[in-house]
Amino acid sequence: MSLHQSLAATLLLFEIAVVYAVGLAIYRVYFHPLRKIPGPKHYAVSGLPLAIENSFRGLFTKKVLRFHEKYGDIVRTGPNHVSMNGTIGWPEVFGHSRGGRPEFSHWHDFYQIGDKSHQSLFPADRESHRRQRRLLAHAFSDAAIKEQEALIKQYVDKLFVQLRKEAAKKEPVDMLKWYNFTTFDIIGDLVFGEPFHCLDNSDYHPWIAMIFAGIRAGSGMMALLKMPLLRWALPLLVSKEDIQRRNEHKAMSKVKTERRTALGPTPDGRKDIMTYILRHNDEKGMSHEEILGNSDALIVAGSETTATALSGLTYWITTNPQALKNVQEEVRAAFRSEEDITMVSTGQLKYLNACLEEAMRMYPPVVETPPRISPGEYVNGHYIAQGTFITIHQWAVHHNPNNFAQPDTFKPERWLSPDHPLYDPQFSADKKGAFQPFSFGPRNCIGKNLAYAELRLIASRFFWNFDIALHPESNNWPDQQRVFTLWEKIPLMQVILMKMSPLRRKFALTAFCLLSGQAAFAASLLNLQDLIVDLGYGVYRGAYNSTTHLDIWKGIRYAAPPVGDLRWRAPAAPVVSSSDIVDAIEFAPGCPQAAPAPFPVIPAPSGSEDCLFLNVYAPRRKEKAKLPVLVWIHGGGYGFGNGQQDMTEIINDNGNSFVAVSIQYRLGAFGFLSSTEIQQDGSLNAGILDMSFALQWVQDHIDQFGGDKSRVTVAGQSAGAGGVMLLGIAKNGALGTSLFSNIIAASPYLPPQHKFDASAPTRQYESFFTRAGCANSTETLSCLRSKDSITLQTANSNVNAANSYGHWAFAPVTEPESGFINTHPSDSLAAGLVNGENILVGNNANEGPLLVPTIDSTSALQAWMQGAFPSVTSTEFEAILAAYPLSNLTNNDTFATTGFGPVTALTTSLFASGIQQRAYNIYAEATFVCPSYWLSGAFTTNNRTAFHYQYSVPGALHGSDVTAYFGPATPSQPRSFTTVFRQIWGQFVTAANPATAKGLTNLTWPTWEKDGHGKMLNLNITGGVPSSAPQLTGTTITEYTDPGLQNHFTVINALEWEGNRGARCELWRSIASKDVERN
Repeated sequence: MSLHQSLAATLLLFEIAVVYAVGLAIYRVYFHPLRKIPGPKHYAVSGLPLAIENSFRGLFTKKVLRFHEKYGDIVRTGPNHVSMNGTIGWPEVFGHSRGGRPEFSHWHDFYQIGDKSHQSLFPADRESHRRQRRLLAHAFSDAAIKEQEALIKQYVDKLFVQLRKEAAKKEPVDMLKWYNFTTFDIIGDLVFGEPFHCLDNSDYHPWIAMIFAGIRAGSGMMALLKMPLLRWALPLLVSKEDIQRRNEHKAMSKVKTERRTALGPTPDGRKDIMTYILRHNDEKGMSHEEILGNSDALIVAGSETTATALSGLTYWITTNPQALKNVQEEVRAAFRSEEDITMVSTGQLKYLNACLEEAMRMYPPVVETPPRISPGEYVNGHYIAQGTFITIHQWAVHHNPNNFAQPDTFKPERWLSPDHPLYDPQFSADKKGAFQPFSFGPRNCIGKNLAYAELRLIASRFFWNFDIALHPESNNWPDQQRVFTLWEKIPLMQVILMKMSPLRRKFALTAFCLLSGQAAFAASLLNLQDLIVDLGYGVYRGAYNSTTHLDIWKGIRYAAPPVGDLRWRAPAAPVVSSSDIVDAIEFAPGCPQAAPAPFPVIPAPSGSEDCLFLNVYAPRRKEKAKLPVLVWIHGGGYGFGNGQQDMTEIINDNGNSFVAVSIQYRLGAFGFLSSTEIQQDGSLNAGILDMSFALQWVQDHIDQFGGDKSRVTVAGQSAGAGGVMLLGIAKNGALGTSLFSNIIAASPYLPPQHKFDASAPTRQYESFFTRAGCANSTETLSCLRSKDSITLQTANSNVNAANSYGHWAFAPVTEPESGFINTHPSDSLAAGLVNGENILVGNNANEGPLLVPTIDSTSALQAWMQGAFPSVTSTEFEAILAAYPLSNLTNNDTFATTGFGPVTALTTSLFASGIQQRAYNIYAEATFVCPSYWLSGAFTTNNRTAFHYQYSVPGALHGSDVTAYFGPATPSQPRSFTTVFRQIWGQFVTAANPATAKGLTNLTWPTWEKDGHGKMLNLNITGGVPSSAPQLTGTTITEYTDPGLQNHFTVINALEWEGNRGARCELWRSIASKDVERN
């Protein structure tokens, strides 16, 4: 054949190959039986992407998670491969066949490389697998494991002898290595009757080292042998050393197995796994080749996976200080001595077992389940063609947010039962059935019970003996690993010390690192000193968040528990505690809660009376200059809420330029019960006194957190802002700037404020002590102080539930002249008798709808007003109706007003029109809006400054602004809006001038001036895409979302706004002043 003919023939063959390849690709994408299964198209075209990512790069395990997040529960990962996400697939595909349906058979060749003579349990066909498993089940039964406990304990004892020696060296310890030594020695003795002597020699046996060295090569060999067209590449991609290592592995396994079988079932009377194999070695037993194959397989399956789980537990527990503290406390409280720790006793450690489950969720020892082959069946509505390989990738299943809440966060609490004190209901919807770390069905791990027994025993003794910390060399340890059927693990470096007190532990860890030459790590531990604050009465250690660059302390006590005789008294200083460091990494319990209609009754216990705690968020800074401080007081009608508001986003969006503190205060009857008895033998307005006491704590201690006590801004929303308003008028302004310089009040809540001994608070007092069982007591207050907390919490909840719609039963009162709050806010604010220098005040466009019932007539309006404003006279009622005239609009005419008419909020809003909107607006202005106007007006004298804004982003309900300045933002609040809003607050905190916020550069925002010159900034958005948004009111409104949203900020005359609101606020001020006289 000529050269020309050869070239032509070659070209023809090439063209045929191209046409075939293109045709095959088109068929696989558009005509293949799996064409309707979603997935990346290039994976459907060829098996190469899957082979490359899975077997050669080791990255597919994490990539398949992204596929499931994008494509759904079933994803096509190859021409004939699909992956399922665990919520489907476990029972349908991997479970027992049911109802006569054909079985999804096991892929027998998955674990086979070359010679298939060693027939183990894993690749065996159905009948052979059933026979072998039945035989091996005896060896892994609970009774057998109990018999083997002494042997297992022998090697665990050796492990801890070695670890104590390692701890004494004052060098970081590779825990992965020691876990491998232990589990391989145990399984070696159980299978071969002799250990590998890894623990004795502190090193890997050559055979074990060979196994780990061949993980990646073995994965590549398996992939190539399963692809006939690529088998020719095996010599190119797999070295001679790898092939030789594989052959040596088989030879060594054969030698050890034959040496053990020659000894018979029970050499020297001891029992091991081989005992049960040889005891039944008849026609239903195992052949010689099957014994060889199972011995080989059990060595890896019975050791590597257990060591993997222990390593994952150790890593995740040392990256989560609270979990480490919890598990150490549980283990050390459960056992008096190390000898008490057994396989049986450790089964009762609920938190430890939850940690083990969570570690295997985060870092599953079996990364993917060997595939099953479809017989041609429907699964969850998808037809899976005959011959399709189906796989479930456990790591991807466990990290899928559709399966587990906070999937990338180590949270052992998700595995606790509801009766456990650390149970967290936010994980109640987790799809626990998707969690199958040992696979599922008839081919699940036969040694699961043995694995759990070893895990519990080793982990319990580890936490009982040692204090541990993750060495920085192993930061992000899981992220540095790839998967080649098994995890290709790297050293897991830990600092381990014999257990000691928390304070000694900290300094021992630091000294450890310095002596071992780990200066950088020592420096990081010394940085912990910045997180340890000694407040004189207690020592607290916070946590550093490397993402937000904040040091955070949660649950710092600022007052003694207000229980027993301290109930209804002013807060007392905390009692000095021990020198042990308290890990301030979890929020403290909230105070007891209660709510009126329309909110559901809150059953007791709804909180803890021991609740006077605060939280601190402080930027990590190199500079020593002190930062301004924002103190946040939560809302909730003085009846519910807590101090767990995350302050991170507002600090970050202001360049980490200030410190933030969030506080808790007594609520409901515990904070605002009022009577002559309490005035004589206690303290009125205890909840407000708590706020003041917390502010004094800030003055005394905030410098230790990097805060400047001379630049404190106290802020609150709703009842929190009402409390801030009362702090602003406390002692008729005589406090000056002793507690704070500036105030932020968002929607300040001012319910009817009665004198402490008026009929309204007296009725609530009587109702409370009657429900608490003190009606027949001659010493009512003493009786109440003697009651248990559940009784008092139940009474508090029931009194509130019986109160009028939207009104809490217990609220601040006006005290005698010598008291802390001795005037009504309307009078103090009118006179300018206020504390602090500057104020930023805000109100929302729709403050009323959440707290007003359905009103459909004038008589219904009057009846409601008599309950909401009990002191209003008939003459005042007529004046109010005249100020809020009834419109002719129907309830269908609802829309957001422009504020300047001709239609205003007097007649319509997004939520209602007509008489219903009349009621909404009356309540909103009387309770929230007008008090905000009065506050701004009070800071216009004596060189004070006031800035005012209205939050108008639809629907602008009461409380909806909180997500804008603290997060998480809602779809109707674009990032551009929340950033500017947070910077408005931030500039006020840092410079007392919100008008200098970056987003307001083209706008002049003037201060509020007296004598009818009240100007405010209206914060709104424009543009966007309309969408229907159901509201808490039960209505649906139109909101707008991106794309296209833009900030729309305008400066307006607040007094003329919405039909001369300023005049109506003066009417409410006059009514409030007369109210004071009538009370």
